[in-house]
Amino acid sequence: MKKNIALCVSILASSLMISSYANAAPAALPADGKVDILTCTLLNEDVTIPLSNGVIASFNCGGTERAIQIATCSTNGRTSERTVLTPCGETGQPACAVAPAPALTTVVSGATIYTARSNGGQVGPATFDGAACDTAGLNGKIPDRNI
Repeated sequence: MKKNIALCVSILASSLMISSYANAAPAALPADGKVDILTCTLLNEDVTIPLSNGVIASFNCGGTERAIQIATCSTNGRTSERTVLTPCGETGQPACAVAPAPALTTVVSGATIYTARSNGGQVGPATFDGAACDTAGLNGKIPDRNI
């Protein structure tokens, strides 16, 4: 009996692991904005995400932290070079020499892509790296990873 229970538990655990990774890849949000519980097993009901005209989105449901991530951008948004404030110590920036550190400026280009995630993240702009406002650019901001 103990062997049967152990076998059932291991089969259940395996199927849960398989289902949690089955949809753990970035995908474009459908035109109607609908994401169902079969597409994203982390949802407890189907959802519809309404987008404004000219805004596109991708989502990633799963990954090792079992979080839902979303990335959006405006296809009519700015992509030209511009100067932005970048605090020291941020990824790809010089370390802070003194506290409080002065802000640095950086010339960036590419689409402004906003990201959010369900495991405690906040909505904010992604790193400017010249990415285009298209599905590939969005998917690159919400990879499968430990969040």
